[in-house]
Amino acid sequence: MRVKLQMSPNFSLLRLDHDLATSNPIDEELNHGQTLKPQSITYPATGSGVAGMRVILSGFVIHGYLDTATFLVKASTLILSVASGLAIGKEGPYVHIASAIANVVARQSPTQSGSTYREILGAGAASGIAVAFGAPISGVFFALEDISYYFPSKVLLPTLAASTIAATSLRLFNGTEKTVVFQVHYSSEWHIIELGLFLLLGFSGGALGAVFIKTTRLWARHVRSRQFLRRSPLGEVVLIAFLTGLATFWNKHTKQRPDRLLYELFSDCINTKDSEFCSSSGFIQSDLSQLLLALIIKAILTTITFGLKVPAGIYIPSMILGALLGRLFGTAVQYPLSMVVSEGISILGPDIANDGKSGFRVVPGVYALLAAAATMCGVTRLTITIVMIVVELSGSIDYVIPVTVTVLAAKWTADALEPRSVYDHLTEVNYYPFLSNKSRPSDLAGTLADITPSGQSRHCIDTTESCLVKASDLCTRLASLHSVGELDGGLPILRDQVLVGFLTAPDLAHALDQILVKDRDGDIRCLLVQDERYDVATNTPNVVDLRHMDNSTPMGLDIHSSLELVYECFAKLGLKHICVTKDGKYHGTVHKTAFIQYIQGEWKDSSKK
Repeated sequence: MRVKLQMSPNFSLLRLDHDLATSNPIDEELNHGQTLKPQSITYPATGSGVAGMRVILSGFVIHGYLDTATFLVKASTLILSVASGLAIGKEGPYVHIASAIANVVARQSPTQSGSTYREILGAGAASGIAVAFGAPISGVFFALEDISYYFPSKVLLPTLAASTIAATSLRLFNGTEKTVVFQVHYSSEWHIIELGLFLLLGFSGGALGAVFIKTTRLWARHVRSRQFLRRSPLGEVVLIAFLTGLATFWNKHTKQRPDRLLYELFSDCINTKDSEFCSSSGFIQSDLSQLLLALIIKAILTTITFGLKVPAGIYIPSMILGALLGRLFGTAVQYPLSMVVSEGISILGPDIANDGKSGFRVVPGVYALLAAAATMCGVTRLTITIVMIVVELSGSIDYVIPVTVTVLAAKWTADALEPRSVYDHLTEVNYYPFLSNKSRPSDLAGTLADITPSGQSRHCIDTTESCLVKASDLCTRLASLHSVGELDGGLPILRDQVLVGFLTAPDLAHALDQILVKDRDGDIRCLLVQDERYDVATNTPNVVDLRHMDNSTPMGLDIHSSLELVYECFAKLGLKHICVTKDGKYHGTVHKTAFIQYIQGEWKDSSKK
């Protein structure tokens, strides 16, 4: 994608606010007279966007990730990437696009709190899933289970309303009875004799998802990291597109559209006559060798395509892998199992010992649907969301138990083989600062003193003598904060070494961008904290009131607090930084990123850079 962000090599993490420009007077002042190093580049319009939204909803902000340019580029180029025939899906990018729209809506009210802003983004992400699968309830569970870091009960109704409106609008614009192409209905019911086969499908799908994550990590580490591919992402896209067309043209399954292929794999040959898996008499005529070849081709192409610099999701590709596996399995066991039952060998009752016309009947499409859910679970580690997607796609609650059993088996298997989901893998690859609130780190021995940087006096604002500070001084301190990578950190406000307030770096930088334009002579001063001596001073032309930006009650912990308490504050309260006190005096500030790096064993004292 042509939308890209350039970052200073000192900034190892993308943590700028959406409203800030990529370059501003502060950065220019910091780099004035210095030799600039080559810029590192990231592409916010590529990929699915789900991993980035998880980071944003956890409290961090990623510069440019939800802005108008990224939205327009991703929405337009998603059409091209899907039409190219690559092994990608459009469902994940729908989450990113819907969240970008929600960002535009949320920014219309500048007075709202950060938590309300994230709740609106979560509702937008839920509506993206509702549009992708035509499943509004699944969108709500997606926001609850995966995308939202904090999901209070008051958000349920607005999220459901947004998802319902999105799914209804999709159906109105489609003008068809089906919300999505691969929506199916089954006339037959499952029987208890198939439960063991469903478990086997769950184990297989979970293992397939775990193997996919491992192979994509190996591909990224040993192939995509090579210099000729890293320097030319466009060339890699062209090469993979050429290989995809060359490999998929010769197989009747792989050259179909993904949604059409899923529909045929899920089809019930009693109700569906337009599928190539079904003859006019309603019996299976699928070639097992063609299905097996299609599974191998799709598995290889999905592995090497995942991570390309194009808008691409993983939901549909993972479902296709599972559906091919399930259809292959269901077709293979259909006739042997039916023959066994028709001979009356089963001891489970006379209702299934018949000729297969009115009682027990193996439906390969059901096995394809369950295996697709299992593989998707193995890749994403979603559970209840996938169950609801399958239920809403099939339009029946008859298969709630089979799909639940299958998904649980897939989840247990995938967790045993590969502890991290594909989103965790993307978070690691992109160096996103994300602290999971679902799994506590095993080793949290130590105290807050172990991760408190030393020598942070240059990052503080002392208002002991006066609460009026020159804008140029604030610019210098903010530039110093940026130089150590704390782009979304903050500046504590002190009085007699006691913490009296906190200014976040993005808000301060946004205000200084406007102030520095007028401050040609360096005479403008900023009023930061409440002081009765300066209630009238704000009327003077050289004083700017910034008290509305000051957090007068920042979160603070004693330096001897345990790291377990620090984790609870970051994970459960959604904080981005904690002010550290010692004997009632300010001692330092710990950023959430520093805590994450400490857990991962990569923490270094940023003040010593």
